[in-house]
Amino acid sequence: MLWLAGAYLVYVTVSYYVARGRLGGDAHAYWLTGQSWYVPYEIAPNRNDAFLYSPVFAQVVHPLTLLPWPSFLTVWMAAETAAFVWLLRPLGWKWALPLVLWCAPEIVIGNVLGFLGVALVVSFTQPWLWSAMFLTKPVFGVGTLWFAARREWHRFAVAIGSTGLVVGVSALLDPEAWVEWIRFLAMNAGGSATALVVRTALAVAIVLLAARKGQRWPMPVALLVATPVFVGAPSLTILAAVPRLLSPPRERLDDAARPDDAVAARPMRAEVPGGEP
Repeated sequence: MLWLAGAYLVYVTVSYYVARGRLGGDAHAYWLTGQSWYVPYEIAPNRNDAFLYSPVFAQVVHPLTLLPWPSFLTVWMAAETAAFVWLLRPLGWKWALPLVLWCAPEIVIGNVLGFLGVALVVSFTQPWLWSAMFLTKPVFGVGTLWFAARREWHRFAVAIGSTGLVVGVSALLDPEAWVEWIRFLAMNAGGSATALVVRTALAVAIVLLAARKGQRWPMPVALLVATPVFVGAPSLTILAAVPRLLSPPRERLDDAARPDDAVAARPMRAEVPGGEP
């Protein structure tokens, strides 16, 4: 039933977006940033080919935009599919493969949640990857409070500092683009400020509670709650990171394999009463 439902979802998703001429709609905006005639931040959100992310994103994907559009879309969709396969793999192939089909809406529009899910999982050991969240969906940055709540100040500093460093380098390369992006965000903030504050506060509460309990799996839930614009099935795919976050972290396994102290490392010696050991 999982396979059948997933296959039907793929069919409906592809048919819907093809009929509207929106196959790879989000990815098309990314590809356009590499075309000389396209000017980012001039198209309002929720319109075709609107580019919403920071100038860093456009600079990073620029080499890929040199490909023809069909090739760009093929590479993008294949890479995001691979990201979801990796995220869901701990469930076993029996469950992971059909569940990848349930990620079809996200893959077909060519958004970035598959990649951000991978970044979230790896960020617990490589905190500099939080810059990927800050510079695509800034509200996802609430997740860095995990480190602050657990007093992992070094990792918190790396997460914030690496983001600042990337922004600084990018701004030196194209300061005008940063001015335009900030202006674009200010002009299109929209929505209910109260709702945004409530969602952000709830997301922060989830992060702090998860950090206190030492649980990582609620983090995708927190990011989903914090999402300013919920677009249905594609937004839900950030939850694909849960299986990886439920798996035992590698550093914990490494710690368990090491002796806690020198005494544990010494061989045991039996004492013989009245004699030498």
